[in-house]
Amino acid sequence: MAFSYCVVSHTFSNADGTPASGSVEFTLSGRMTQPDTTIMPGNVTATLNGAGSFSQMLASNVDSATVPQTTTWRVDIRIAGSEIETFNIVVPTDTASEDLGALLPSNPYGG
Repeated sequence: MAFSYCVVSHTFSNADGTPASGSVEFTLSGRMTQPDTTIMPGNVTATLNGAGSFSQMLASNVDSATVPQTTTWRVDIRIAGSEIETFNIVVPTDTASEDLGALLPSNPYGG
């Protein structure tokens, strides 16, 4: 079995509705191994385009043959003029593409 990949995308806007500028950095928390293939921890940076959008292909960390299945992708959202926001996500195995908004926690501030 080979790793599944999912294209993660999203669009960011500023408070005034204009397209945001900045980047989204994805960092794999640990090694992921399948028979004959290992993906080492590291980061991938997606820069927002002029419309405030990005699209980045990432390996799923929950494929059935992946060991361990405890890794996550840390997401650092770096939008100009805003505080850096950091979340952990799981990249699904059952879809070719997913909006980042669907993968982020619903209440990032707790409560």
